[in-house]
Amino acid sequence: MRCLVILVLVLAARPAWAGDCSGGGPDVVRDFEAFARGRTKTAPLPDHLCVEQGVMEDPKLIKRFLAACETIVARDPKGSTCIYWSIEMGAKKLGTVDLFDAVTANFTLDAFLYQNAAMTRYGLLDDARAVPIMRAHWVTANADKRATQSRHQHNFTVFRHAAITLMRDHGTADDAAFLTEQAKTIKDRGIKRAITRALAAIEKRTK
Repeated sequence: MRCLVILVLVLAARPAWAGDCSGGGPDVVRDFEAFARGRTKTAPLPDHLCVEQGVMEDPKLIKRFLAACETIVARDPKGSTCIYWSIEMGAKKLGTVDLFDAVTANFTLDAFLYQNAAMTRYGLLDDARAVPIMRAHWVTANADKRATQSRHQHNFTVFRHAAITLMRDHGTADDAAFLTEQAKTIKDRGIKRAITRALAAIEKRTK
């Protein structure tokens, strides 16, 4: 039963996808190109392994995939599959579409959801604009009853580590003050160590 629950949470954290992977990365790219050109009417939903082990291991396929997705999101800014995977492939923009803005508009941040897509995309984008968003959500999550429930502790811990990493790399003195205050009530040793490292990095950067 526990394995089933975890599987459901993983699927909920990502855009839905499914499909045959027998053709590997080239078939995935051809599907996206066909949709981009209007030859097919339904957005492709590839299996994640087809993308990770097929497309993402071939720079030429990555280039074609991103080009197709540039056309797709220009037509439909809510193309979450393109947004999700383009960021995974290192893109910051698709044409004129800022992928940070696309994540904010199309994915819901949830500190208690396993492998939350918004959280992981913000981490991959490594953008300072995510700091106030993650910090505000941290404050909101602290007031949520799930924050004190043991079954949600792992996910909340993962979220806070992601937020701390962004603050470490992009935070200001104000973020340092926030982390210092949070450390007073946090018992998790891993989070405390992460906060200590983040505070040292912020102090060094903001001197």
